Amino acid sequence: MTTGVLNASSDLTALRRFDGAPPEFWRRYLAAVGALTEASELHLYTPDASGRWRRLLAWTPEGSTPPPPAERVLDRLGTPPDHVHPIDSGLAFVPLTTGDETQRVTLIFRFAEHASTPRLTPALIAADVPRDYLERRRSTQQTRDVSLFAATLDLLLLLNEQTKFTSAVMLVCNELAARHACERVSLGWVRDHQAELVALSHAEKFDRRTEAVRALELAMEECADQNEEIVFPPENDPRQVKRDHAAFVDAFSPGHVASIPLRADGVVCAILMGERRALPFAPDDVAALRVTADQISRRLADLHASSGGIVRQSLARTKTRLGRWAGPTHTWWKVGGVFASAVLLFGLFGRLPYRITAPSLLRSDQVAYITAPFDAFLYATSIEPGDVVTAGQTLFALDTRDLLLEESAARANLVRHEREAERARAADALGEMRIAEAIADQARAQLEQARWRLSRAEVKSPFPGAVIEGDLKRRLGAPVRAGDVLMQVARLDTLFFDVQVAERDINEVSVGARVRVAFASQPETRFIAAVERIEPSARSTPQGAIFVVRCRVDDDRAPWWRPGMGGIAKIDAGWRMPLWIVTHRTVEWLRMRFWW
Repeated sequence: MTTGVLNASSDLTALRRFDGAPPEFWRRYLAAVGALTEASELHLYTPDASGRWRRLLAWTPEGSTPPPPAERVLDRLGTPPDHVHPIDSGLAFVPLTTGDETQRVTLIFRFAEHASTPRLTPALIAADVPRDYLERRRSTQQTRDVSLFAATLDLLLLLNEQTKFTSAVMLVCNELAARHACERVSLGWVRDHQAELVALSHAEKFDRRTEAVRALELAMEECADQNEEIVFPPENDPRQVKRDHAAFVDAFSPGHVASIPLRADGVVCAILMGERRALPFAPDDVAALRVTADQISRRLADLHASSGGIVRQSLARTKTRLGRWAGPTHTWWKVGGVFASAVLLFGLFGRLPYRITAPSLLRSDQVAYITAPFDAFLYATSIEPGDVVTAGQTLFALDTRDLLLEESAARANLVRHEREAERARAADALGEMRIAEAIADQARAQLEQARWRLSRAEVKSPFPGAVIEGDLKRRLGAPVRAGDVLMQVARLDTLFFDVQVAERDINEVSVGARVRVAFASQPETRFIAAVERIEPSARSTPQGAIFVVRCRVDDDRAPWWRPGMGGIAKIDAGWRMPLWIVTHRTVEWLRMRFWW
């Protein structure tokens, strides 16, 4: 027995206890079986889910030509049988035992001469080697899975005890760093494709402005954009982009990096990154991190959603609901675009009532200016501005003591001169009688004047209304001169609104238009009026030219209305496009600014 055969037999014996990955096992297995059987070609085939056979691996002796394409081998052989089947043309089938009925694997041999059954004896003896390897691997994998399940369950129990997002992510980073022999584990939260570092293992505080943190976040964003695990240094995988991971490793020398995306509701919500300096991340390590990430992602997402204030939680819930029909990515942009389109369409084709806003002033048709009837002193009054008075009600009284003396003196003079006129008539002194009668007439006139003033000493309201001006209680005893305006009384049953409309809006106002008025003193109450008259000429004010629009009151007048009260009036000017309502001021200004 040659040295090569002995080595191949030893390799087959060792392969029964092989702990490596399946690709390496099958490569060594084919090499050992090929050396024992001295085959010129050796092919490993297995059926896929659709039942079509595909080649997993091919072997040829060192120095020989490469094996032919897999399709050419199947075209020549047809469907491999499920038993040992030598063929006269130098080809043979040997089904392998895997311990799993659903997993069929067949070796296809090619010999330089006819393939006899004794020639296949080593292959038949080694047909159960894959079974031993796979059963040992399944047993090891089950032990590893149980250990991983227990570790993940322990982490979940610890995580469920946390009620704050910050403490939860710190717990996750610290626990994973200890369990997976990582120098550092970091977690970044993803929002709108941008990663924000929220936790570093064994570091309660860190400076977000450093270059290391920014490079770490860029690497996390690279993982989030591709939505799959990234291990660096990488294997030859052209599907993945690892530029930011390479820049992070080159700049800060962590050695080996593994980035794992955390998904909630099918969307990447966070990135978990582990760093090792010497030990690379094996596939089992990445799988363990993947299982842990899948289990903790929902709990972390719920804690993050409840970590902010009411506004943040409301926005998060709203985004989740909108994402059900708008999609989980760029949700706000999509909703904003739909909303902007709807607003634009409504602005172009919709209709809204257009109202002209202008200041208003409550006025009365009749205002009486109450003046002093003669020179006197103020004696008494019980009326204050704002009081409602009736027709004939006394507003104020003047001092009548001087008038009473004047009346007494005039009455005495009248009696004396009448008697003198009687004595002159009896004495037939015609001239003296005329003089006495003239003086008596003068005294009579003075008496009538005094009595008239006495009758006017109490000044009364000419009509029912309200006192809008004149606080006489502070002037009691003060002298007044005839004609001085002491009070103003306005009628309340003839009140109307004067609305001061700017010149630029007067063309939109028409007689009969509806008007809504609110007073500054009670802005929550609205009153309805109608345009009755538009003054034909404008008035100049510091703010520009205005037109006074008189509006009659359609609603019942409130008892607290007083002339002079101000507020805001909105005059209906028809229906307009919303876009015109928003832009017509600017358009008019541009027309006036750039007209030629």
